[in-house]
Amino acid sequence: ENTHGAGCTCASALASFLAHGFGPVEAARRAHALASEAVEYGLGEIGKGAGPVHVLGRVLEGVEE
Repeated sequence: ENTHGAGCTCASALASFLAHGFGPVEAARRAHALASEAVEYGLGEIGKGAGPVHVLGRVLEGVEE
């Protein structure tokens, strides 16, 4: 599973949502959802072992390279 960077992604998202004024529980829910989605769209074709997460996976879905 492509989980490399999931913890950093979640922590950064949490800090961002808190900075935008969301309460701790809502910020954590949103950060968890974002990090989970980033894992879902992970970039397994890069390197060996656990691939990196892809935070923009949904945004770029369907966009031609």
